[in-house]
Amino acid sequence: MLTKEETRQVSPSSNWSLLCAGVLVMQIFALGSLPFELLEPGNTLVHCLAFSALTLLLWIGTDGRRPQLVVALVMGLAMLDELRQAALPPQRCSLEIWS
Repeated sequence: MLTKEETRQVSPSSNWSLLCAGVLVMQIFALGSLPFELLEPGNTLVHCLAFSALTLLLWIGTDGRRPQLVVALVMGLAMLDELRQAALPPQRCSLEIWS
């Protein structure tokens, strides 16, 4: 049986996953602010893969202990990304990624 101190220790893989998740969020917002879309036909697929990877990294980073928080964070970031895209002229905001 693990003691409270042993369960509070954060594994190095959790720290690494959270760092990678932070880098991925920065990339999503940096690449999304380009004046053109990177892959016009596969934009929805790229969104799906990026946010799936982000969900996985956050899940690993939290050791699966806070699933509601992970889902809420990813959905919030996706909403912010879509609202930001609505403000950029060549981009379009769509709810396709939610379905």
